[in-house]
Amino acid sequence: MKKTKQSSVVLRLLVFAALLLTTTVSLNAGEAEAIEQQKVYVVMSNMAHAYHSNKDCKGLRNATHTIKQVTVQEAKEMGRQPCKICYGN
Repeated sequence: MKKTKQSSVVLRLLVFAALLLTTTVSLNAGEAEAIEQQKVYVVMSNMAHAYHSNKDCKGLRNATHTIKQVTVQEAKEMGRQPCKICYGN
């Protein structure tokens, strides 16, 4: 009888852990999607390599090309990386 109760408790804990992990993964996926849709700034030049969170970033001060607002996803599709000034990477 003890083994059955122990097995039942272990099974319940495993189910609870699986549900918790599934919920956490879903939230993280939703957060990632929200981040991908955030607006950032890029210089429309073949030489530009970063996207910026702030239009007043000093990395944009000397831009001679048009600065365009796009989503993070679009910036990544352009091959851009996060600005080291804006994002501190």
